[in-house]
Amino acid sequence: MSSDKAPAFFERIVRDVLEDDCLLVMGEGLGIEKVVAGLLAEYAQGRDSSAASGDDATPAPHQSGPVILLGFQEWQRAMLAAEVRRCWPGLEQPEMVSPEIDSSKRAELYSSNSSIHVTGRIFNVDLLRKAVDPSRIRALLVMNAHRASETTGDGFAVRLCRDHPGFRGSVVGLSDSPSAMTGSFSGLERALRALYTRSVHIWPRFRDEVKEALAERAPDVVELFADLTPPMKLMQGAIAEITDRCVKQLARCDKLDPTELRNADGTAREADRIVRRQLEPIWFTVPRAVKQMANDLRTLRDLSADVLKYDCVSFLQLLDNLRQTEKVESVWLTDPCAQLLIDQAKARVYTIEGGRQHAPPEPDAAPPARGGRGRGGARGRGRGRGRAEGASGARPAAGAGTTTSVDVGSVEPVLEEQPKWRWVRDILREVQEERKKLMFAGKGSEAEGGSAQPEESTRAGSAGHGGQGKKRRVEVVLDVTSSDEEDVEAGGGASEPERARGVRPNVVVAASDKHMCEQLRRAITADGAKAMLKESFERYLEAATRGAKSRWGGWGRQRGRGGRGRGRGADPREKLLAADAPGEREALIASARKIIRKGKRGRKAPTAAAATARGGKRKRNEAADAGNDAASPEDPSGGLLDAVTFWPIDSRDTSAVLDAKPWFVVIVDPATPGTLPLLRQLELFRASRPGRPLRVYMLYYEETAKECERFLSASARETKAFVSLIQSRGHMLAPVDAQKRQVVLRQRNAADAYHPDALVEVMAAQGGNNAVTRRAGGRDLLAGPSRPGRKVVVDIREFVSNLPGVLHQEGFVVEPVTLEVGDYVLSPEMCVERKALPDLVSSLDSGRLHAQATAMCRHYKFPILLIEFDESKHFALLSPDELSPEIKPNAITSKLSLLLLHFPRLRIIWSRSMRHTCEVFEALKTNQDEPDVLAAAAVGAADDDFAGATVGSAVNDPALDVLKKLPGVTDLNWRFLARDFASLADIAAASEERLAASLKNDQSAKALHTFLHTKCPSYWS
Repeated sequence: MSSDKAPAFFERIVRDVLEDDCLLVMGEGLGIEKVVAGLLAEYAQGRDSSAASGDDATPAPHQSGPVILLGFQEWQRAMLAAEVRRCWPGLEQPEMVSPEIDSSKRAELYSSNSSIHVTGRIFNVDLLRKAVDPSRIRALLVMNAHRASETTGDGFAVRLCRDHPGFRGSVVGLSDSPSAMTGSFSGLERALRALYTRSVHIWPRFRDEVKEALAERAPDVVELFADLTPPMKLMQGAIAEITDRCVKQLARCDKLDPTELRNADGTAREADRIVRRQLEPIWFTVPRAVKQMANDLRTLRDLSADVLKYDCVSFLQLLDNLRQTEKVESVWLTDPCAQLLIDQAKARVYTIEGGRQHAPPEPDAAPPARGGRGRGGARGRGRGRGRAEGASGARPAAGAGTTTSVDVGSVEPVLEEQPKWRWVRDILREVQEERKKLMFAGKGSEAEGGSAQPEESTRAGSAGHGGQGKKRRVEVVLDVTSSDEEDVEAGGGASEPERARGVRPNVVVAASDKHMCEQLRRAITADGAKAMLKESFERYLEAATRGAKSRWGGWGRQRGRGGRGRGRGADPREKLLAADAPGEREALIASARKIIRKGKRGRKAPTAAAATARGGKRKRNEAADAGNDAASPEDPSGGLLDAVTFWPIDSRDTSAVLDAKPWFVVIVDPATPGTLPLLRQLELFRASRPGRPLRVYMLYYEETAKECERFLSASARETKAFVSLIQSRGHMLAPVDAQKRQVVLRQRNAADAYHPDALVEVMAAQGGNNAVTRRAGGRDLLAGPSRPGRKVVVDIREFVSNLPGVLHQEGFVVEPVTLEVGDYVLSPEMCVERKALPDLVSSLDSGRLHAQATAMCRHYKFPILLIEFDESKHFALLSPDELSPEIKPNAITSKLSLLLLHFPRLRIIWSRSMRHTCEVFEALKTNQDEPDVLAAAAVGAADDDFAGATVGSAVNDPALDVLKKLPGVTDLNWRFLARDFASLADIAAASEERLAASLKNDQSAKALHTFLHTKCPSYWS
């Protein structure tokens, strides 16, 4: 292991997990990937549960075999790989089994002793095909165990391994999402049943071992609060007002609980969460008006966050899109506050001189360069310092686009910056100053062997830049020599020139997504924000002239009633949707045309400058990653981006942040869901490197308290979930067998052992009848092994759903194979195409279901369409008010009726749940022959063998339909004729002997030959 010493509680977690099969639940971001890496290292060293327990007399059950990693998402695999590379450099990286890997390569991996990432779909198919031997599996590590249940793919894989008589490996469930586990009824018990275990290890952030380890060397956290600009305040108030009115209207709906809505905190986010949770089970029975209001709440929720997230031009473009794409029934667009929202969004971008003029924003308050509030500290506020950068009243430069026509007015760009951009610039300016001091101190301390400490006056003096910052003592001691030695020993330290220079403090700026990271990178430079907003505004105007109605509001080609432009007698709603002042549209078009006339000459300079700036920034980032701290003489950022790494929070992969070994971290969007695990990872990073300081800046908006509360509520919800888990573990009932595993009665070897008298024997062995009768009253015991007549051929693509696992659980023999026709084959004559409700709607719209029904009706006697509903939702296709006696082209009922008219033999089965589907399948298979796997796989694919002489030619379906109707031709022998003869004419010209040789039946050949050669009397004779 590397010199990055992890906190001691990780060793205890690994030791506890190795003792027995268990479920491990940790706090989000507390390093569950470190636990997995530690387990892989222990397995690689040949340690197991018996070795961990200290039992020297009992040998380890497994010293070799693969370790299967199930349920890992892509970012979790990346974090595990980075953790293995960082802390266990000698450990082999886990292999990835993807669909592109052929079966022979997968078999080779399964027979090795390495760790393997594999999806539940691939692993279940390989288990059913006997491509993997469960007796050789050393361990199953199931990540995201809060999603595991008896019906999911991961639970199916665990059950297949447990059912194998030779399986002796351990099963470990891992989860770092306690809120998801307690979000449903009996979530903990459901996960334990899926894993067949009863041991639970709970490690929250407030556990004493974790708290003491992380509090010993906690990072320095600085909270800064920026002021919203006046237009942003008005937009937030308008959104809140519209949200309140939508909630009041929804409270009148009899399908919602008005008490919970009245007790909500008034934000669009909370109201949308409550409404969605209540309406989701009955969504298809909700009236259309209620659906529209629920969708409006989701739109308002997004708009409330987008005001703080997007720049002024992007937000205006978003509003224009919504004005054109929202449905006519949209409620929020008809609200008077919607006009205020649109007007203020325009006021941030431009004003019209000479026509109707939007109220310009007041001088916005610039934040102080430094200051703020740490834990327990006071808030820092900024004081105004004139007009905002990029939003001043100066005339626009060439290319911004102003009109000379006095009648229509002229466009004056405002292009208001986001307040946080200036804060990030000020923070990076402070950080770069401290970096220079630390690097200079590092050079001197290397010679003197001392340590360096940043000056307190740097932040304290700059905190007073805004006039209201409050000093806060920063106790940070930098041990330069020890930290550099740790970096070198870890394998990721500084190079020889870097050690000669001293320390190299790195900086990480975390934004919500990649787009915001790139936007921040450009906005940090001296004129980058102005240039970026100017380019966006020019594109906005150019799109107006091109008449891009669907994107920019339809200027230039806007149509009213009858296809003409908007007239004086337009509907008030059309005026609201347009929201254009008199002369505003003409002024914007004139400005856009002026920009287009200038062409490349008018945009050459700013575009080239922007490209140079972007290229220079990329080069500086690459140079910073390579260890080059020297600022370029032509650096437009003035050295602010030296050693700065931008990281998107929504990627969830914090390995890039830890690999950068940051000294300073700036979190621009703390309300992003991934902020809490990021802070936990930074706490672990600080605790594992005692000689390395860490300062974290968190930027909030002062007037939006919900942004801060959203981050704090995430930690509160997790604490509440852990308390619920601890209580559930204390009082839950989990019956176990002699091996301390969850009791789920399985089949016995002898078929006659399932006589009812055997129930008494098993009850006595279990010590009572409660454990036996708890599952279906003991019917599972009497069911016995899989009875004959219960084989189902399943398309391997259907394993992305949970139905194959449920079929196996109900006793069906599941045979996975690639099917060209249908999803499930129940018998040689019966084929089923399964459609969930969303898939049914999309298949009807695209026409894919028509092609699938055609193939099933052509190849099978009993084609079946199975429409399966979610058991957690209402069993209804449409709400009653959406049903109409008239035929509507876009109605799903009309499309289904048309499908049945085209295919009279097609049968539709409506299933409430997957369990109900199993019952239907069992009833359909009554008195039916068992399906043949090879024959089912050949159906549809065999059509290519007799498609014709030309390669790639299509099948002559009409000719095949005629062939199937001829006497002597059946569903079993028509393929022989299609293979041996090129056309119907060849069949008619063939002799009876040749037909018999092809059909392999003399009577069928005679019937066909007689029919083709019998002379018909003349109709007119």
